[in-house]
Amino acid sequence: MDLFDAAKKVLENNMGVKPGEPVLIVTDDEKLPIGQALYRAACALGAEAALAVTPPAP
Repeated sequence: MDLFDAAKKVLENNMGVKPGEPVLIVTDDEKLPIGQALYRAACALGAEAALAVTPPAP
């Protein structure tokens, strides 16, 4: 299973994301691939998704 498929499963099965719902993904530069996968999966599920990227914690 790739990162996108895993992210989609988490959003569907664990978080119950539905089409049209707002979803904000917050990540840092170090975990950006995970945040991007969650963002793409949320969009694929029809959510109103946004991705915020912050600098890594010190």
